[in-house]
Amino acid sequence: MRKLLIILCLCIFYSCDTRYDGEVRLQFTGRVVDENNNPIQNQEVTIEANNNFINDSFHHIGIGHTDSNGNYSILVPSPTNLDAFTLHINDEFSPTYNSQLINIKYYNFKDTNFLNYKVQLPTSKLYSLIDITNLTVTFNKINANNELLDVSYIGEISSENYNLNEENIEYPHYKRVKKNQIIEIKYKVKNTTNSVISTNSSFVTIDNSDSINHSIDY
Repeated sequence: MRKLLIILCLCIFYSCDTRYDGEVRLQFTGRVVDENNNPIQNQEVTIEANNNFINDSFHHIGIGHTDSNGNYSILVPSPTNLDAFTLHINDEFSPTYNSQLINIKYYNFKDTNFLNYKVQLPTSKLYSLIDITNLTVTFNKINANNELLDVSYIGEISSENYNLNEENIEYPHYKRVKKNQIIEIKYKVKNTTNSVISTNSSFVTIDNSDSINHSIDY
């Protein structure tokens, strides 16, 4: 019966113009915790795919729940276009949606995200919305010979949208962060004239404001 359901689902998916491999399965694993790092049990995690982003024809291809340690593991059929995947935690369209907590999604998957058909996602922390503010970080290129190589954030970050393969890090960064803290932004800059790479830090004081803007010149 289970095999019949899988075959039926694959036929339905095929009709939606998202092509799937009938043999290969991909595994998505991760962990969900609350803002105090306590595991969240029975948290619903869903995986959906769409029709190559041509339209809004999304359909769920996998669903799972966290165990007593907050861990989840979901197997789904492998499509020919991995970037069609989106993994949701606390999805607003889910029957178990908690409107008091942030919802998280991971998207833009590539082959490089998978090792032996498995992707291990970072620990997802479900912060209370009342404790979160919006941070916008803008990088201003003031030296034409400089190239921004890498950016990382140290602090209580609760971004809802995780682009796993961000192509242009020079675009403004939009983050959801916890209030009342200091965030360190570490970034690397390469001088294309002499190939020297420097590592820099910028600090942002996060207060109780609804939104905070921070600018970095490089």
